[in-house]
Amino acid sequence: MIEARISQDKLGQAVRIGAAASILGVTAQTIRNWVAQGRLNAVRHPINGYRLFSLSEINKLVAASSVAPQVAVKGAGEEYVNPISYHWQAGKGIRTVLFPDGRPVVSQVESRRRVKDYGAQHYELDWLRSKRLPEPASLGRRVRVGDAFSGGGIFSLGVDEGLRAAGLVPVHAFGLDFDGDAIATFRHNFPTSVALHEDVIAIANGTVGAAETREEKAFLRSIGGGLDVLVAGPPCQGHSDLNNHTRREDPKNNLYFSTVRLSELLQPTFVIVENVPGVVHDRQGVVSRTSEALTRLGYEVSTSLVDLRRLGVPQARKRFVLVASRRGAFDIEQALAAQASEVRPVEWALADLQASYNEAVTYESSASHSAENRRRIDFLFENGLFELPNAERPPCHRDKTHSYVSVYGRMRWDKPAPTITGGFGSTGQGRFVHPLERRTLTPHEACRLQFVPDFFDFPTVTGRRAMQQIIGNAAPPKLSQAIVLGAALQGVLL
Repeated sequence: MIEARISQDKLGQAVRIGAAASILGVTAQTIRNWVAQGRLNAVRHPINGYRLFSLSEINKLVAASSVAPQVAVKGAGEEYVNPISYHWQAGKGIRTVLFPDGRPVVSQVESRRRVKDYGAQHYELDWLRSKRLPEPASLGRRVRVGDAFSGGGIFSLGVDEGLRAAGLVPVHAFGLDFDGDAIATFRHNFPTSVALHEDVIAIANGTVGAAETREEKAFLRSIGGGLDVLVAGPPCQGHSDLNNHTRREDPKNNLYFSTVRLSELLQPTFVIVENVPGVVHDRQGVVSRTSEALTRLGYEVSTSLVDLRRLGVPQARKRFVLVASRRGAFDIEQALAAQASEVRPVEWALADLQASYNEAVTYESSASHSAENRRRIDFLFENGLFELPNAERPPCHRDKTHSYVSVYGRMRWDKPAPTITGGFGSTGQGRFVHPLERRTLTPHEACRLQFVPDFFDFPTVTGRRAMQQIIGNAAPPKLSQAIVLGAALQGVLL
């Protein structure tokens, strides 16, 4: 039956008939029949009179019958039901996550795009373009998060969004990084968190299994105790294929193992450690040693190599993730499958930024280029090229065989970007020339390609070089979002 008009403050907890049909896996006509039969109640929009359906009513129907969402995707070699759906309503992008117990969690972003088939690609672009931090989905449980090797806090943005999608509220206990510009940026974006400009080894300086040291006790007091979720992105240069000098043997590689001591001290339920793919080839076996030590601490450990293009990040970037939970085994493949996406091109992320270039603002302008590099950029555009011929390269490339085809290259508008590194402002450090403009990327454009939302900000004193390193060293937050939300859905997060 049709009830009274819904109040404005409850619009976010109701969906239109198409979204209700999608969640329940039936046709819109079936929904109309159920309303006529009194099986499902409806209300009216207070302004336009459209028929709306309360998510709590849909939840009751799911719980009382065999009805289940029917959005099927592939995961771990078999069909399973995708619990995440999207729709657009009244200037909002709406995301609904249906938990196994039938409980729906609704979150939203501001959206000006009224499209017929509003989906993940629209919602995520609206999130990236958000100038303000979106409101929590609900006032659910508060979750304490710590970020070791935090950089500017970019990876933590994904933890926050994953928690928001699950109806949970992030509380940042600390960020920890040895780089001053990075931790200043973390502090700027997470002002209520403790921000420590320290080396992890100086903070967690005890041996696994030993009593807490004086420094470790002071650290625990400063952050107010333990955690629910610990994320860590140890310095990856020692493992990177771009490092031809100390690859596989860099002493920094041992920082990866320090996450074990942090886990022992902080007792989080859930741990995420991310790094470059090369970490698995470390000659000291740091991944296996870390996995074994976490297992001895009572965690179940899962690992995976993730191509971020699979999650809709518009760049060719891979990360190796190690995930540990005290609540049971975490199925990484299932978590990724629920948020799998079509491959997205550079255009998807940058189309709206074409008019944003501002030479007076570091964040909105590119690095300056030498006369010779400006000539090389012009050559690419004047000849319709995306790779610079050897004849136009410096002698170190021109006079011998090399494999650096992408260096001095131009990105393609209709394909994903290459891996964004801290050198994205230089033509000589990769394929970083803008597809349509005769320059390299701006920090804002690089952020978009890294899946960093517009509400993330840098302190005004941050220089270009520091800004580039913070952006390029980060793992895209879509990865942590997918892992955290997946863990919440699987019941192994908290």
